[in-house]
Amino acid sequence: MKYKKIRYEDMLVYEIDSIDNLKDAFIPKLIIQPIVENAIYHGLRPNGGGKINISFESFDNDIIIIVSDNGKGFDTEKLKEDSPSDNKIYLGGIGIKNVDHRIKLLCGDNYGISIKSAPGMGTKVIIKLREKSS
Repeated sequence: MKYKKIRYEDMLVYEIDSIDNLKDAFIPKLIIQPIVENAIYHGLRPNGGGKINISFESFDNDIIIIVSDNGKGFDTEKLKEDSPSDNKIYLGGIGIKNVDHRIKLLCGDNYGISIKSAPGMGTKVIIKLREKSS
């Protein structure tokens, strides 16, 4: 996030909330970065800037990472209608689909990415991982 902050200067404000029992949790490489890049490029840049919040939670034996932004948002139903043959199209670009696929390979089909968004309301990406030791 520091590098993104340097690149986008005053356009980007970010906050990272974590809980102590997850500080040593295993988070696979390149899971969060494509989500943050999407938030900046598609959500914040068109509005001239905004805020990204990244939070980490532990629930049962799962790690939940939530990346939310206050950007322009989008209609997830419209994307699904435009490409009914690909029921994962709502995940956006190849980078996010790749992250979802990698999570499912590592953790199982009950894990991966889901997206909640609405025009003008920002976007929330929920990443669900199985908790395991590094």
